[in-house]
Amino acid sequence: MKKDKQLKKLVEKLVEMSFDNKGNLVEEKVQKCVTILKQLPLSKAIIALEAYLLGLRRGVEKRTLQIWSTIPLTGDQVDKISKQMGLNYPVNDVVTSVNPSLLGRLRVKIGDVVYDDSVGKKIVKLQEAIRD
Repeated sequence: MKKDKQLKKLVEKLVEMSFDNKGNLVEEKVQKCVTILKQLPLSKAIIALEAYLLGLRRGVEKRTLQIWSTIPLTGDQVDKISKQMGLNYPVNDVVTSVNPSLLGRLRVKIGDVVYDDSVGKKIVKLQEAIRD
């Protein structure tokens, strides 16, 4: 894929076309894109389909709000976090999970951005500050 710039550009364009203007993945568009990629020679089609799938996953992840907490959150708490994050980032989906190892508070991730307000993270930062 590194060598074939045209193929890379095609895949990037198809990934972009697979989402609507709100960032939602559209199944009909994905099916059309897969049909286009399947018409390539077999070796290129396999490489392109793998890159396309990776691009779709990244696109969905950019708009998926992930929330980890030490205890289950109520619907109201999730809504508040989602609305607050929605002010700065496009949020199309919310996934919550319980992680007791956070030692209090919560961790929120959307795309490549992570907010970590756990006690465990603060302890690690304190340890790093002491070492330096």
